[in-house]
Amino acid sequence: MTGRGRFVDFPAADGSDRDAVLCAIREAARDFAGAVIVEPIQGRGGMRVPPAGFLADLADLCREAGLVLIADEVYTGARRTGPFLACERDGVAPDAVCLGKALGGGVPVSACLMRPALASAVTRLPFEAAHTSTFLGHPLACAAGLAVLGVLDRPDFRAGPARIEAAVRARGAEWARRWPAAVLDVRGAGAMMGVALASPVLAGRVVERALRRGSWS
Repeated sequence: MTGRGRFVDFPAADGSDRDAVLCAIREAARDFAGAVIVEPIQGRGGMRVPPAGFLADLADLCREAGLVLIADEVYTGARRTGPFLACERDGVAPDAVCLGKALGGGVPVSACLMRPALASAVTRLPFEAAHTSTFLGHPLACAAGLAVLGVLDRPDFRAGPARIEAAVRARGAEWARRWPAAVLDVRGAGAMMGVALASPVLAGRVVERALRRGSWS
């Protein structure tokens, strides 16, 4: 993407820079007309949740500017945050959605969903293999995806993310009371949660100890 895109700051959870971020996107769209790619909740960027309504405002902006809105739901999708797509929290239906990770239940699989008009535009491109991959439509991956979709629709599974969020927030609040100088914040949604620590060194030590104990979190 070097030279072909522009990065804009992710909004603060309290909405204090919401208008500034939307303004920056409008400015960027003047030079880079095409698409906006957004994580509904930032993953490796720090489990950052945008303010309520921001994604809806972003969708409105894209419609007004004639931009394609692409939601990167590889981290957030497949009910990790509760709804099937995290965009649903703001009532947003993007033009394209990228899914992966949880979609295969451990089997490598990904998917790109598009509105019909966008899909038709992609298939009309004047070159071969506009949207493909080496293992496209692999039977094992497709079977795993179908099995996972069946599990995701079970009522007991749908209730899981909320229970996980409540447990992490409760434990995080306990840690913050015990070590207020070390634990800065607990944030995220559903089963996509993070604990902000005071320094990278401390975070590294926590991860190292968790791995020794057989945990990835």
